Amino acid sequence: MDAELRKEMVAIWPNLSPKNLDLLVTPHKSTDLTVGKIYAAMMIMEYYRQSKAKKLQAMREEQPVPKHPFSVPG
Repeated sequence: MDAELRKEMVAIWPNLSPKNLDLLVTPHKSTDLTVGKIYAAMMIMEYYRQSKAKKLQAMREEQPVPKHPFSVPG
Protein backbone atom coordinates (compact mmCIF):
# COMPACT_ATOMS: atom_id res chain seq x y z
CA MET A 1 0.00 0.00 0.00
CA ASP A 2 2.85 2.39 0.80
CA ALA A 3 4.46 1.58 -2.53
CA GLU A 4 1.25 2.51 -4.34
CA LEU A 5 1.03 5.78 -2.40
CA ARG A 6 4.66 6.60 -3.24
CA LYS A 7 3.97 5.91 -6.92
CA GLU A 8 0.92 8.19 -6.90
CA MET A 9 2.81 10.98 -5.14
CA VAL A 10 5.64 10.82 -7.68
CA ALA A 11 3.06 10.98 -10.48
CA ILE A 12 1.39 14.03 -8.91
CA TRP A 13 4.63 15.78 -7.90
CA PRO A 14 7.36 14.65 -10.31
CA ASN A 15 9.85 17.19 -8.90
CA LEU A 16 9.51 15.88 -5.33
CA SER A 17 12.92 14.83 -4.09
CA PRO A 18 13.38 11.25 -2.83
CA LYS A 19 14.40 12.66 0.57
CA ASN A 20 11.11 14.55 0.92
CA LEU A 21 9.18 11.56 -0.37
CA ASP A 22 10.81 9.41 2.33
CA LEU A 23 9.69 11.94 4.94
CA LEU A 24 6.10 11.79 3.71
CA VAL A 25 5.92 8.03 3.18
CA THR A 26 8.55 6.13 5.10
CA PRO A 27 10.28 3.31 3.25
CA HIS A 28 8.98 -0.13 4.23
CA LYS A 29 11.29 -2.29 6.31
CA SER A 30 10.16 -5.67 7.62
CA THR A 31 11.97 -5.03 10.90
CA ASP A 32 10.12 -1.78 11.62
CA LEU A 33 7.53 -1.93 14.34
CA THR A 34 4.38 -0.18 13.18
CA VAL A 35 1.09 0.61 14.87
CA GLY A 36 -0.61 -2.04 12.74
CA LYS A 37 1.84 -4.72 13.87
CA ILE A 38 1.37 -3.76 17.52
CA TYR A 39 -2.42 -3.77 17.15
CA ALA A 40 -2.34 -7.17 15.42
CA ALA A 41 -0.18 -8.59 18.20
CA MET A 42 -2.59 -7.24 20.81
CA MET A 43 -5.57 -8.77 18.98
CA ILE A 44 -3.80 -12.15 18.74
CA MET A 45 -2.97 -12.05 22.47
CA GLU A 46 -6.55 -11.14 23.38
CA TYR A 47 -7.91 -13.98 21.22
CA TYR A 48 -5.45 -16.37 22.90
CA ARG A 49 -6.58 -15.29 26.37
CA GLN A 50 -10.26 -15.68 25.48
CA SER A 51 -9.65 -19.08 23.91
CA LYS A 52 -7.66 -20.25 26.92
CA ALA A 53 -10.34 -19.03 29.33
CA LYS A 54 -13.07 -20.86 27.39
CA LYS A 55 -11.00 -24.03 27.35
CA LEU A 56 -10.39 -23.86 31.11
CA GLN A 57 -14.08 -23.21 31.75
CA ALA A 58 -15.06 -26.22 29.64
CA MET A 59 -12.58 -28.41 31.51
CA ARG A 60 -14.00 -27.27 34.87
CA GLU A 61 -17.55 -28.05 33.77
CA GLU A 62 -16.56 -31.54 32.61
CA GLN A 63 -14.91 -32.52 35.90
CA PRO A 64 -17.25 -33.95 38.54
CA VAL A 65 -17.50 -31.96 41.74
CA PRO A 66 -15.85 -33.99 44.52
CA LYS A 67 -18.02 -34.57 47.55
CA HIS A 68 -16.72 -33.52 50.90
CA PRO A 69 -15.55 -36.66 52.75
CA PHE A 70 -17.23 -35.62 55.99
CA SER A 71 -20.57 -34.52 54.58
CA VAL A 72 -23.74 -36.14 55.83
CA PRO A 73 -25.69 -37.81 53.02
CA GLY A 74 -29.20 -36.73 52.63
